[in-house]
Amino acid sequence: MKTTEFGEMASKEQVQYQIRPTGVLNEADTETVDGALAKPEVKIAKKRKYEIVWRNVILMSVLHVFALYGIWLMLSGQTKWQTMLFSKKLISSVR
Repeated sequence: MKTTEFGEMASKEQVQYQIRPTGVLNEADTETVDGALAKPEVKIAKKRKYEIVWRNVILMSVLHVFALYGIWLMLSGQTKWQTMLFSKKLISSVR
């Protein structure tokens, strides 16, 4: 037996009858008239004009060229095994 808010004793069946799910998970959630949560409006972004930043394009191109050159050096055997071990350790520590 549990005590109700008025101090009376209530049976287990009465307590279960009083507890009803509302569908509200947080205090900030609001309910609609029909008992369901309000549906958010779908917002569609406007068309954007893309602007190419040529400095970034050039820097990324240079970076990729140097990366390809480094891969070429590794595959052609022109690097020491210590360098390859260091680069593998460096890459694994970043992840």
